[in-house]
Amino acid sequence: MNSELNKMAPNEFDDALCKACPNLYADRNADMRSTCMCWGFEIGQGWQKLVWDLSEKIEALILKLPKRDRKRCKASQVKSKYAGLRFYMDGSTDEMDTLISEAEDLSERTCEVCGEPGSIYGRGWVTCYCPRCAEQRNMFVKTKEIE
Repeated sequence: MNSELNKMAPNEFDDALCKACPNLYADRNADMRSTCMCWGFEIGQGWQKLVWDLSEKIEALILKLPKRDRKRCKASQVKSKYAGLRFYMDGSTDEMDTLISEAEDLSERTCEVCGEPGSIYGRGWVTCYCPRCAEQRNMFVKTKEIE
């Protein structure tokens, strides 16, 4: 699966990830009054592998919990905001929060379009692009270098 990630159509990614991590994404198709997961994964293809890897790790942690506690650990929103991944959960553990923070940090150095190493570009609306993707989009204002 990893070789196909960052190349999947959004709906294919959505279906495959929800199938691979059914506990984490139990609310994927729930009503908008109860979760923002009703909008799916609001990320570019370049972050698909990042979100997939994070999701697999969290799903494994959920499965280690006692059965009575598993239903409380669910993703509530996965999106791009301010050039970084935002991964929100209900009922997360400290270990899950650490994994989420690491993935969010990595996203700010990963092109959201292609998954290559990137920097943050733009003014106002900012996105993480690699140099090639930034040039293709005429984004020449680099606001944060790769660290």
